Amino acid sequence: MAELDSVRSTAQAILDRLSQSVPGWRILSIDSPQDRPVDADIALYSVYTGPRPHPLRTPPNPIRVTVGLSDEESWSAHFLVGVEWQDATAQLASQIQDHAIEYTQGAAIPPCPVHPQHPLSAKVLSGIACWSCPKNPGFYSEPIAEPSPGDL
Repeated sequence: MAELDSVRSTAQAILDRLSQSVPGWRILSIDSPQDRPVDADIALYSVYTGPRPHPLRTPPNPIRVTVGLSDEESWSAHFLVGVEWQDATAQLASQIQDHAIEYTQGAAIPPCPVHPQHPLSAKVLSGIACWSCPKNPGFYSEPIAEPSPGDL
């Protein structure tokens, strides 16, 4: 339960950062692996942290986070359990960001404060999950979410 609460607070921090661009988006559900069967979208998901695994390998214990306006307008992303919290957070932020950019037909979400024509990128910098300028993280970066004490 504490793990799902941590994922919920992380997903909420991501939505809070994107809220000006996708108003009304909220967390619709969070499903732990034991609450559902493994389905095709999880089986095809691959993790881009560390050495690249085979794309058909099921990720370790994904927690599905469904966000959106309603059940009719919703998108799923996955938080991985069994990898570093920072990596899982950056991956979750990137997935939700991709859905938001698609929903807004290509808006730069969240916009880079230095270069507003492009969005910030979700990545891990110096061990911290950050939104950062994709041209040069030294121009701008900010934490995506603060980990709970048990997350690190």
